[in-house]
Amino acid sequence: MGSLEVRTLAKSLNDMRSRVQAMIEARTRMLRAISHDLRTPLTRLRLRAERSTQPTLRSALLADIDALTFMIEET
Repeated sequence: MGSLEVRTLAKSLNDMRSRVQAMIEARTRMLRAISHDLRTPLTRLRLRAERSTQPTLRSALLADIDALTFMIEET
C-alpha cells in the first residue's frame, strides 16, 4: 500500500487536481456566458454600422466590431 506519507501526498495531489479542474470548468462556463451575452449587442452594432451612409465611419466601426468579435471567439 505504501507509507502513510505517500498515501497522504497522493490524496492531497488528487484533491488539488480536482479543485483546479473545477476552477477551470467554472472559468470556461463564465467565459462562454460572457461571450454569448456580447454577441447580441455586437450584432446590433454591426447592423447599424452597415447602414451608415458615411463610408469612413462605417469602415472604422466595422473594423472595431470585427476586432471585438475576434477577441470573443479567441477567448
